[in-house]
Amino acid sequence: MTNDPIYLQIKKYLMFLITQNRSDKQYLLPSEKQLSLRFNCSRLPATRALEELKEEGVIYRVQGRGSFIKTSNDTNSPYYEKKSVCLLIPNIDSTYSRNIVNGIQNHLMQKNINLFCVFTQDMRETEIMMVDSAIGKLFDGLIVFPVLRDIPGKTLFSLITKKYPLLFIARKPSGVTASSVCCDDFSLLTSTVRYLAERGHKNIGFITEPGEFSESYAERIRAYQTCTLELNSPSYLCEVELVSTLATEANRQKTGNRITGFFDKNADKLSALIFPSQTFEYVLSNVERLRLTPDQLFLISIDRPESPLTSRIPDLLFVDQQPEQMGRLAADLISKQILYSLQPEEIFIEPQIVPFND
Repeated sequence: MTNDPIYLQIKKYLMFLITQNRSDKQYLLPSEKQLSLRFNCSRLPATRALEELKEEGVIYRVQGRGSFIKTSNDTNSPYYEKKSVCLLIPNIDSTYSRNIVNGIQNHLMQKNINLFCVFTQDMRETEIMMVDSAIGKLFDGLIVFPVLRDIPGKTLFSLITKKYPLLFIARKPSGVTASSVCCDDFSLLTSTVRYLAERGHKNIGFITEPGEFSESYAERIRAYQTCTLELNSPSYLCEVELVSTLATEANRQKTGNRITGFFDKNADKLSALIFPSQTFEYVLSNVERLRLTPDQLFLISIDRPESPLTSRIPDLLFVDQQPEQMGRLAADLISKQILYSLQPEEIFIEPQIVPFND
């Protein structure tokens, strides 16, 4: 919400006051002067917010007296009167994230529920602020794609204790009793390794972020190590720190050097490699540098790579976590919690290994 224009922040604040005081027909909304002082701005944004609410039939204004809540029997509720859900998600830089948002939005529209998206950029401060807003009843429900390198704060646990409609998507912190829709990370990696083993691969490499960054990565590493024991195969594990769009040039260089070193040491031993989509171009550069063919090294990406260079590996496969379906199921669960106060439920998406170019 902090990225919203001031007038829109004021409008949402007024919508909150209206929702909380709808039964009081004499409730006087803050004046333009009061709003400008509260939001530390000129009167223009406050005037615009009040005028828009007036035009939408939400309030009426009496000269010399102020602005009041307008009652109406109209069944077509104004935008602010609908139920609303806030989605906290790191960004929509990837197809994966955009598909999650599309799945949620399309389903909530059918339920006549508004969706507000807030992009945390994987920052704890933004997540905490928006969870506080949910506690303040600005939203009827909250979907959280949680901050990766941290555990849920007290505010999230407070929502769970109060049985507030809350759902975790894509990954769920351990020890939390709340609805969730995600892939099981252990099963995701296990099924991928077994897919390769069934096709004759035994020496399988795995590039991943370190397990201490999140439980998701720790579970993937545990699954990989379990599978290598079952296959009686050496472990070819390469842990690299990926800091997404916030990465510095130095960090990217460090990641590239680490992956290059991994290839130099292990490429002649491996028959297959599993890697996160963010490392695709590092992997590609080493495959081309060493002139490795698909017969020599078979590649599977976790999630669909965003790189424009994917056509240079025609046999590339990827693990599809079905993000749009994940979004639809998440929207369905949260809407049922909001409308019918249903108990928390966990849903695990079955990932599919599919050709990239299909």
